[in-house]
Amino acid sequence: MSNKFFSFQAYFVLAGIHLFALLAGESFNWLIMVTKPLLLLMLIAIFYLQSKSSSGNFKKLVLAALFLSWLGDVLLLFQQRDANFFLAGLVSFLSAHVFYILAFRKTTLHHSLTIIKEKPWLILLFVAYGAGFYFLIRNGLGEMMVPVMLYMVVILVMSLVALNRFRRVEYHSFVLVFAGALSFMASDSLLAINKFYVSFPLSGFLIMLTYIVAQYLIVKGTLAQLASERLKV
Repeated sequence: MSNKFFSFQAYFVLAGIHLFALLAGESFNWLIMVTKPLLLLMLIAIFYLQSKSSSGNFKKLVLAALFLSWLGDVLLLFQQRDANFFLAGLVSFLSAHVFYILAFRKTTLHHSLTIIKEKPWLILLFVAYGAGFYFLIRNGLGEMMVPVMLYMVVILVMSLVALNRFRRVEYHSFVLVFAGALSFMASDSLLAINKFYVSFPLSGFLIMLTYIVAQYLIVKGTLAQLASERLKV
């Protein structure tokens, strides 16, 4: 197919259809089942096609993270049928974040002092958020306590590593990826609140909206990093 079909514009059209289906009610569940797996497949195709002239482990790590995110999306579609699908989806997304961590550690600029080493107190902000969130949802976790806590640690580390790209990649790439990481945290936080603390209106819509934005920003940011690397060759 033409590369024009696999564009960010097409991704947002698909995202809009998916979000509409989430608002439209149970009669459109079939449309949710169709569009949700296509979202990450579209981003994978976009990333692959727009990075064809690049090579190396960074590109492979991002592709692996996107693929595992897609797998997590598919597994979570069936969580209502069997709770094990939620656990499998959690493991898939945890693995995706590990690959994002490995990718975000590959930087292009050499600054003598990273932002975390320069301002270690920033770590406390993420620790405080994680601790506060744990106390909020802990009573509803039950046997999911360990996997959810492990997942929380990994996504907090992913966000910290995204923050630590500051001054070590082009600024545009840093802003996009860090904003994507924070949006990912917001999406997962909303999901956890809805599942383990209290259900709230429009939860599915808000979870997917922040998730769609998160993956878009990360892909745009990583493509920006690859583009800056090509300019230096």
